[in-house]
Amino acid sequence: MITLATNFVPLFMLTVILMAILRFLSKHIMLMLYRLAGWKGVIITGWIGTFFHEMSHALTAVLFGHKITAFRPYVFDTSTGALGYVGHSWNSRSVYQRSGLFFIAISPCILGTIAVYFLAVYLVPNAHQVVDYLAGISWIPQSHIAHYLWSVILSFPHFLGQLFALHNFVSFKYWVFLFIAGSLIIHMVPSTTDLRNAVQGMFILFLLIFCVLFWAWLLGVDEIAVLYIYQFAALLNFLLALACLFSLACYLLFAAIAFLEEVGVSR
Repeated sequence: MITLATNFVPLFMLTVILMAILRFLSKHIMLMLYRLAGWKGVIITGWIGTFFHEMSHALTAVLFGHKITAFRPYVFDTSTGALGYVGHSWNSRSVYQRSGLFFIAISPCILGTIAVYFLAVYLVPNAHQVVDYLAGISWIPQSHIAHYLWSVILSFPHFLGQLFALHNFVSFKYWVFLFIAGSLIIHMVPSTTDLRNAVQGMFILFLLIFCVLFWAWLLGVDEIAVLYIYQFAALLNFLLALACLFSLACYLLFAAIAFLEEVGVSR
């Protein structure tokens, strides 16, 4: 039983690490966007990104039985930096509703990543090459955190080359992809409040999984329980890894634009 439980520790640790990387990238993407276009750039991308972000929270909250008390997808408050919010209440005695806090918090980056993936499938000219690369990442083992992260990093230049291939830029659909996907990526990372709720929900979820494994062990179906839980955790980490890749690509695109602007100004 202890062996079964400890097998999931690297997966949970990887989830935390990927969330931290995503948060770090999001902060720098927002700073770069503000540097390039100011508050106007935040608002323009927010019409799509913020709405999707808050809608993801709301839909996931309803799925976990929470009551929506407020839904403001557009705030755009320059004094506080708030872009939107969803108010929701839950039964503190319900394990299901409390564990849902984790999924509610991360829903924008998970659903946002899935949305960007399908946008790439339909709007990027060399979509098959991009999709083949992303599919390859799903086969990288997650049991060793350092090896997984290093493997993803080593393959990133190839992903960058496929996503930003020069022949893509002559397609109008590709420019639509860059705007919509960029808007989603810029605004898909959970806020500080969301992350606090995610920590509480993740703790409850970890205890819930441990209890499920324990009962599965008593009933003699622990191998089946381990298989399903492991696949779910691996899928979650795979989507978070894609979110990190998309975010890093977005940041590098902004950095390239900023560099070209500086070169143009210096001339």
